[in-house]
Amino acid sequence: MILSASLYASMYNQSCSACQGNRYQTCSSTTNMCQCPGNSYWNGSMCPLQLFENVACSQIDACRSDLNLSCIINSYGEFTQCLTGMPKLTTAATVTAATVATATMTVST
Repeated sequence: MILSASLYASMYNQSCSACQGNRYQTCSSTTNMCQCPGNSYWNGSMCPLQLFENVACSQIDACRSDLNLSCIINSYGEFTQCLTGMPKLTTAATVTAATVATATMTVST
């Protein structure tokens, strides 16, 4: 079976009556809106399965949160990969003596 984005887009974030009896989206009891089922995420057009550790990711909710995975953001603000035990909004930046010296020179000029 080939899944089409139209199966998802026509009902995502609609009232629960739109996805009643549909296996591709579920009714959220907190928002009363159609949402992606557990262990999947909305990528803008459909609900793919969430990703496992060390897999490249492109948005914050793409990784398996039930396995304590988060889509890490690098120092350029880009999403990179699913890693364990990191806070979702962590920036993976390394401060070196060179970057401190550059920052100090920038501030003083």
